[in-house]
Amino acid sequence: MAGAVYWWTGMDHALTYALLEHVADRAERMDLGYPPAHRDRVLIQLAALFTTLAMNYVYQGSFIAK
Repeated sequence: MAGAVYWWTGMDHALTYALLEHVADRAERMDLGYPPAHRDRVLIQLAALFTTLAMNYVYQGSFIAK
């Protein structure tokens, strides 16, 4: 997914991977998961989330819109 986020947003590779790692670590600490049958839907939603966060960063310098 990191490659696709970089491709569509141009956000630095290292920062893209750091964002994905941060969210994955947070989800693990919170014991979040999803049923395997929902994998495709979850991946689409995560791709949309990461792309939105990346675009915020690229255009506004912050992951969260101000």
